[in-house]
Amino acid sequence: MRAYDDWPTTLIVGFSGCSGDRKSPRLSLRLNGSRQSIYTCYKLLTMNQHSIELRVRYDECDPMGFVHHSNYLRYFEIGRTELLRASGGCYAEMEEAGVLVVVVRVDCRYRRPAKYDDLITVRTTIARVTAAKIIHEYSITRENPPGEPEAIVDATVTLAVIDRQGKLQRVPQSLRDQYEGQG
Repeated sequence: MRAYDDWPTTLIVGFSGCSGDRKSPRLSLRLNGSRQSIYTCYKLLTMNQHSIELRVRYDECDPMGFVHHSNYLRYFEIGRTELLRASGGCYAEMEEAGVLVVVVRVDCRYRRPAKYDDLITVRTTIARVTAAKIIHEYSITRENPPGEPEAIVDATVTLAVIDRQGKLQRVPQSLRDQYEGQG
C-alpha cells in the first residue's frame, strides 16, 4: 500500500517496550490521533477502500488525446464494483435479489487531463453509509514521474437503492455489513 498525503486518515504505528527493559514489545496504533485496535485500523484501511490500476484506451479519448470527461464515470463504476467485490459482495447477485443501486448525485473536480496510454490509479473509498444512501469518494491519479502521484480527478458519488419498480428502498443491512467488512 502506498501512502498518499491527501488521505483523510493518518495511521501511525509504533512499538514500545523494546529498550532493554525485558518487557515484551507492544504495538501502538493511532488513527487520526486516537488509539485504535488492530481490527479497527485493518477494517478502515482494507475493507472501506480499494485501488485499481487501469490503462487509458484510445477509444476513451477525445480528438485532443485527452480522456473524455464522461469516461471518468465509467472509471468510478469500475472502482465501486471492485471495492464491493473485494469486500465479498457481488452486484449481479444483488440485482438478482431485486436490490438495485443507482447513482443519484455526482460531484466531480477535474484537475488535469489523463491521456491515451496513461496508467491511472482509481482509489475508491466508502465515505458514509446510512439507511438511505451510500457515498463513495474517488481519487484518480497517475504516477508522473514514477513514485509521485499526480491528481487527475477527485469526485464524490452518492448512491441510493431502489426496487425493480423504481421505488426508493432502505440500504439493506446485509449491504451495510458488507461494506463494513462484517458480512
